Amino acid sequence: MMKEPYMLSSRRVVLPFVAAVILAAASVPAEAQYFGRNKVRYRTFKFEVLKTAHFDIYYYPEE
Repeated sequence: MMKEPYMLSSRRVVLPFVAAVILAAASVPAEAQYFGRNKVRYRTFKFEVLKTAHFDIYYYPEE
């Protein structure tokens, strides 16, 4: 039994299209897993340390 010519051409079109969709969908989650995009930027704090026998007390001189 011989296959119809339009069946062969539709497979040649559909198969690469499906493969391209799968590859495009697989690459999207990698972008979503990016960590640290909104990184917190801390300013430098000027605090002082009062050292005792058992504790280190950190405080700001203004308080």
